[in-house]
Amino acid sequence: MSALLWDLIPFISIVLIAAITRMLLTRAHLLALARGEQRLQHIQLRNTQQYHGSGQGKLICAEVVLAVDAFSSLRWAIRSLIGGEAKALQKLTCRARREALLRLRREAQASGSKLVIGVRIEPARLNATFGRNQHRIALRVTGTAIKLAHS
Repeated sequence: MSALLWDLIPFISIVLIAAITRMLLTRAHLLALARGEQRLQHIQLRNTQQYHGSGQGKLICAEVVLAVDAFSSLRWAIRSLIGGEAKALQKLTCRARREALLRLRREAQASGSKLVIGVRIEPARLNATFGRNQHRIALRVTGTAIKLAHS
């Protein structure tokens, strides 16, 4: 029995290192998102199609693909079997949405705009060669960046 335990120590160590790394990387990503959102909060995003003012418009878009890690994927598979909320998937979807909107704001900033109208968030299609069993969230965000005439 003790030989089996000694054989499991490397596996358990790898799993623990992977779990800690995942936690640290997720925390770092969430902090980076919060800093970016704070820095670019002056860029307005609106889902309305109309803008009553003067300025030039430019179509901009941003995409993001986030993968579900093995731990969350396992929880997701179990949750699919027994039913209920897939909280890990909800958290990942929220992160993907925040990241995509932040990237859209960066695109607007790069074009010299402080306003984006007609903002739409939609799922992005991925090529099937990535593998059928990999769980990913892919989002595309589009909008029209308005470079205001008085800016």
